[in-house]
Amino acid sequence: MDEEVSWAVRHHQTLRYFPNESVGYSYPEAYVCYFGEDYQPPHYIRQVYDQPKEGLGFDNSPVAYVACNDLAA
Repeated sequence: MDEEVSWAVRHHQTLRYFPNESVGYSYPEAYVCYFGEDYQPPHYIRQVYDQPKEGLGFDNSPVAYVACNDLAA
């Protein structure tokens, strides 16, 4: 398995709660319907999101984000 795919699978639960418009990922409308406009993910998810900066565009990596569409390719 490619390193990028492994990273995306490992961090999918966390990343899905945080939009990244730079790669075309906006917060899903379904989440707004399910959770409400003011929903905040649980604290443990926020902690994980704040930790893995690699691959999120903060480490000058060439692949800043792996979208679900990229995994199917």
